[in-house]
Amino acid sequence: MQRDKPWQEIRTDVRTLYADHLAHALDLLHLARADAEAPSASAQALHSRRRAMSAIIHGFCSIEAVLNFMAYRIFTLEDSPEYIPTENRDFFLQSMIRRWDKLRLVEKCNAVLTVSDGALLPNGLQSRLSEVNTLRNWIVHGTCYHSTLLVSPAPEVHIMYEVVDEERGKSWKDWEDKFPTCKFNQPLALDHTDAQTALRIVIEALLTLSRRTGFKWFFTTCVPNMVACGLDGSLESDLDRILGIEKTEPDKCSVRAGARR
Repeated sequence: MQRDKPWQEIRTDVRTLYADHLAHALDLLHLARADAEAPSASAQALHSRRRAMSAIIHGFCSIEAVLNFMAYRIFTLEDSPEYIPTENRDFFLQSMIRRWDKLRLVEKCNAVLTVSDGALLPNGLQSRLSEVNTLRNWIVHGTCYHSTLLVSPAPEVHIMYEVVDEERGKSWKDWEDKFPTCKFNQPLALDHTDAQTALRIVIEALLTLSRRTGFKWFFTTCVPNMVACGLDGSLESDLDRILGIEKTEPDKCSVRAGARR
């Protein structure tokens, strides 16, 4: 009996890093939460904070990659079924396309949604996503600020001192005003709850884009096990599950959305 030859074909496809960014962000959130829940240790606390900070960055990168992927298919790739011919674009849309790389994340979302179903992001989601954008900028651009510290000798011989108390400097006394809804911690006090809040908003935005445009997002997480995941805006499911929350944990800003894992 002759076996069929292995199935093969040559195809051209659009490649993007959104899946790696999103999966890595969720893996980092899981690790940051595990470190925070472990017996107290300075190294684990430091790992938790750094992983939370990285999760926020990669979560933001994932939705930016998704938007660039969608924009490429809608405005550049002529073979794409979503492609909008130049003659069908009005002046406003042409202006948005020319300024695409300079647009803020919310503006990119609204540009894609406007040509897809004529609607914008809900106002509440726009404001929360803008707060995530602001936090991402503070982290990525390394914005400096002053504080007055009360310090004392550290018990470890290789550490010079430990911080007992901190008084905010003028440069970031308005920190809470930047995040009226999400209530993110100050830069050097970010923890897994901040990452959880940011990723919840990112996933809600991805589900909104999926529901309004028909796109679906697939990725593979590795922590604690390798799992194939998908985000489909047409499905109603438990968002806590994809965030790895086993029991109800209050977020700084809570939302409902559909997700599948």
